[in-house]
Amino acid sequence: KMVFVFPPVGLTYLAGFVREKGHQVYIYDFQVEEKIFPDFLKKFSPDLVGITCPTALFYSTLKLAKDIKKEFPEIPIAVGGPHASYRPHDFFESPDIDLVVRGEGEITLLELVNCFQQGNLNLQNIKGITYKKGSEIIDNPHRELIQDLDILPLPAIDLLPLEKYHTSPDNYLGKGVGLITTTRGCPFNCVFCACKIAFNRTYRKRGLDKVFEEIKYYIDKYNIAQLFIMDDCFALDKKRTMEFCDRMIETGFNKKVSWWCQTRVDLVDEELLAKMKAGGCKILSFGIESGVQRLLDTIAKRVTIEQIKKAVKLTKKMGLEPRGSFILGLPQETFFESLKTIFFALSLPLV
Repeated sequence: KMVFVFPPVGLTYLAGFVREKGHQVYIYDFQVEEKIFPDFLKKFSPDLVGITCPTALFYSTLKLAKDIKKEFPEIPIAVGGPHASYRPHDFFESPDIDLVVRGEGEITLLELVNCFQQGNLNLQNIKGITYKKGSEIIDNPHRELIQDLDILPLPAIDLLPLEKYHTSPDNYLGKGVGLITTTRGCPFNCVFCACKIAFNRTYRKRGLDKVFEEIKYYIDKYNIAQLFIMDDCFALDKKRTMEFCDRMIETGFNKKVSWWCQTRVDLVDEELLAKMKAGGCKILSFGIESGVQRLLDTIAKRVTIEQIKKAVKLTKKMGLEPRGSFILGLPQETFFESLKTIFFALSLPLV
């Protein structure tokens, strides 16, 4: 148990939305699932199979699609996720993938499920998908982002074996882990990030009433002791973050769960960090990326080495545990710059 094994939180929001509209949905997570997949698929007999694909799992996705089609040639296969949004045409290397969902998926998935359940294979009116017609790859218009995230119901957490997920030892905050997103998107333009493609550099907030309904559900039903806030850029809105922490204190949730989040080094100050600590935050993770200013500028990070040092030291001083994420092998990066980043990471009080 040396690494994170996190629930696929994005899939639970998709499943919750489609299920609320009257459809039967299952999630099969290869990270933890012990049921034999073909048997699972045969028992469920779905109208549509969806696969989520980060770039690192591109070839595994192609193989999985091939295995499914070999056993169940009649079931259409859709692929979504970061790689699907960035490079949808890549998937048509495989004859086994029928279509690709780009960007935010809830409404698109619902329309696809309705379409295939009714036996209607006319895909031209469904926004946000790419598909192949004969030898031609067709990109339908982009799907508009959901403006009011509060239309989304509670995520379908019950479809996952929550007890099988865990954090790495350096991030362990207690037994039982819950994941939540309180916002979607990030307005910054870091060149390596998939978020800007999926959400068009927008930043949309969920209402805190809905957020706390979800946290309460995790606590009451699953007795979680640790909560991971998976926002791309938590604390972007300082006033809202302070209100979130006040709510954690008012509800007493700050005594029941410890939480982790990730943010930018240029968003924290002493007042905010003090409030986050009081609200139950234990670990604050920064996207540091590099210890070389030239590379930070190359990837459009828009922060300085001095800002990084100051934020990490201040976080430690205020009683939170700072963490950092780094990238080696950035465009134009030299071997000596990689070493410089490693030594920079070791110089920071991140453990």
